Amino acid sequence: MKSFFIPFIITLLSGLGTGLGGIISVVAKEKSNNFLGLLLGIAAGAMISLSIIEIIPEALNYLLQTIRFHNSFLILVFGFIIGTIIIIIINKVTEIKITGLYKTGIVNMIAVILHNLPEGIIVFMMSTENLYVGITLAIGIAVHNIPEGIAIATPIYYSTKNRTKSILLALSSGSVEVIGGILCFFLLKPIINNITIGFVLSIVGGIMIYLSLYNLIPEALKYNKKQTFIGLIAGGIIILITHLFL
Repeated sequence: MKSFFIPFIITLLSGLGTGLGGIISVVAKEKSNNFLGLLLGIAAGAMISLSIIEIIPEALNYLLQTIRFHNSFLILVFGFIIGTIIIIIINKVTEIKITGLYKTGIVNMIAVILHNLPEGIIVFMMSTENLYVGITLAIGIAVHNIPEGIAIATPIYYSTKNRTKSILLALSSGSVEVIGGILCFFLLKPIINNITIGFVLSIVGGIMIYLSLYNLIPEALKYNKKQTFIGLIAGGIIILITHLFL
């Protein structure tokens, strides 16, 4: 890696989308249960679509570059199961001290952090190899990070009414991408390969889908079922559009 500064800046910018999502959540004028159900539904729909359309296929693609389909599929399934177990454990641990909307926001933040860490590594690595590819990838990730920021900031803001805290927590989850880039530069380069990246992404896919199905959607349904389903569809469409054009 010949350069550090430019890939570092690109990786930093890719993580800012979560902060933008946080701002959207707290500056919106509507503060009803309907709007909360809609926002949580959008976040869930976006995260499920992101996992199915991008994260899991990308994980399989990385694995197939090195090993055969049968073994790649087994690693993918194993990673997905590991991700599910991780988020179940996180749910149990946080259940001891916090409940309700605030818990949903904190668990979402932990999941997004786990997601953004390998993303930061990938953006940084791509930026060092091909600047154009790195910038394009960073723009796409920044856009995708917006609903992740909404998933964090919305429940935290509605439970605490603290705008600053909600935005900062959303933004901090995106800044983890920078940490991933730094780890890549200083520590992880010798062990980063197609198999490790594919395995980590498969874990992230399991985390995202479980989190959406068992945390976000049930929480959203408590506030407004119709708006939740509208949000689910809208979130899926948002990710599909960004997938097609970015």
